[in-house]
Amino acid sequence: MVNNRKINLYPHIIPHIEYIIILTKEKFEKMLKKIEKFNSFSFIIQTKSFNTNNTYITGFSFSTTINQIFYIPIINNDFFSLKINDQYDILIQIKILFESKNILKIGYNIKKNYHFFKKYDITLSGRKFDTMIASYMLKNIYKNKEILEYLEKKWIEENKINKKNIDIKKCVDLKSHINLKLYEEILVHLEKEKKIKKILENIEIPLIEIIANIERNGVLINMKKLKDQSKEIDIKLSNLQKNAYQLTGLSFNILSTTQLKKILLQIKENKNDVKYNVQKKDILLKIIKNYRSLYKLKSTYLDPLPKKINKITGKIHTCYYQTNTLTGRLSSKDPNLQNIPSKTKEGYNIRKAFIAKKNFFIVSADYSQIELRILAHLSQDKELIKIYHNNSDLHKITASEIFNVPIVDITETQRQNAKIINFSLMYGISPFSLSNRLKINILQAKEYIKKYFQRYKDVRKYMQSTYQFALKKGYVLTFHGRKIYIPNINSKNFLIRKSAERTSINAPIQGTASDIIKLAMIKIYNCFKKKYHSDAKMIMQVHDELVFEVQKEKIENVCEDIRLIMEYNTKLDVPICINVKIGNNWKENIKHIQ
Repeated sequence: MVNNRKINLYPHIIPHIEYIIILTKEKFEKMLKKIEKFNSFSFIIQTKSFNTNNTYITGFSFSTTINQIFYIPIINNDFFSLKINDQYDILIQIKILFESKNILKIGYNIKKNYHFFKKYDITLSGRKFDTMIASYMLKNIYKNKEILEYLEKKWIEENKINKKNIDIKKCVDLKSHINLKLYEEILVHLEKEKKIKKILENIEIPLIEIIANIERNGVLINMKKLKDQSKEIDIKLSNLQKNAYQLTGLSFNILSTTQLKKILLQIKENKNDVKYNVQKKDILLKIIKNYRSLYKLKSTYLDPLPKKINKITGKIHTCYYQTNTLTGRLSSKDPNLQNIPSKTKEGYNIRKAFIAKKNFFIVSADYSQIELRILAHLSQDKELIKIYHNNSDLHKITASEIFNVPIVDITETQRQNAKIINFSLMYGISPFSLSNRLKINILQAKEYIKKYFQRYKDVRKYMQSTYQFALKKGYVLTFHGRKIYIPNINSKNFLIRKSAERTSINAPIQGTASDIIKLAMIKIYNCFKKKYHSDAKMIMQVHDELVFEVQKEKIENVCEDIRLIMEYNTKLDVPICINVKIGNNWKENIKHIQ
């Protein structure tokens, strides 16, 4: 049996911290007793690389409240020199430790650990705390994925530790200790921030396991559909390029803004036929806009997505982040599945490539006008509340008011323009920006905004009071009490300050929408675990939309449970409604439930 090593981590500098390398079963059992005594531990796992798909765990570091750091090397000659039975017992006990329902596990970026642990048949369950997410909740202006490294550096500097004497590569143990100190500091702040503590405990921490499972579930992709569409767009791009060259008589890089400016200047300076030149310019700009839109779709989705398909599962496994947005919304990366266009023909075709496996349907459930409904609740505007309680068409009513036309005579174009106004003003849009969106002059845009606020007076009051609150406090609050910091609200730069003002108006609405769908995700996940198991899985979250893969025989019951949970998990002063679509792919609509 190899002798256990017990050393002072930083001799003569920080004598109160012990660093213990666990190389015997007896010492491991003593460590377990200490952890059980305090009923909690901070942990960091050491891996060969950060890639969750292509790596393995090389060691575990644990810290307790008694300033002891325990390190268990797993891929290590000393560890393998233990008896096979001892190795096995230690790994089994580690599994029991992380699956304990009573012991509090304090981690940093726990979601990533879920994926590492699954390879070892370990399920991180029971009481958990994520210091990265908690830091984000308390001060979401931080770059939270770097906070532990920042604190490590700060701690080393404050304690005047000579970094040359530290083997940083083997210092996951140091991070587990700092993570514990960070946790203790966070607890002090959470005692003063009861609402944030409640959101953390009831929304963000429970959501970690759910997001990890969504990532592992993945979504099945029809690679052939993507490749066929890419070829079709190649042909369209080629034709658009030829049209641009024929129109200008020049060959140029359509993606180059500099080259385009020169060509537009040449067209303008040609005095031969001014009217023709204006038409020529308009046609060219339409070609360029279409070309760039298709090129972006191809380069962002059609070509990269097939490369992201996992060769073993045949699925795409995106990565969701809880700490990358100002308002609390989830973000998606590698690949980003949240920005795939939903209203263009090309975006529609991309979504058709997201398919269900045999004997399953894709179910899409999205909130109907959720942000406008939240605006009605937060502003307590009587007109908006009445419209939603009567289940009336908000956009038609707004169009009737603004364009002075009876509701029965409103055209689809007028309704669409009113829809743009309803959503744009919620974001604090300026008359200039609204005029560009509606292709009208600024005076008309100002008149439309004036008429809007004449009808929805309390919306104006809400916007003004929210902005004033942000000016005074530096943050705004969501319905559930989430704090959203507005860092540039008092900037001396006019443009930056106006942008912050718009953010302060919309952030409580968007943040509330985010909390509502997160609560729905938690309740649906728990419902699926209890009632449906592998017959129903959550496979994507796209802002106000949840996407599921559901066994065909269970479809009616599952859809009804989804609808009830999503519509009633949060009570507002207006009804919350969802649209449910069922199909063989993400965009197909065999059956629509409203």
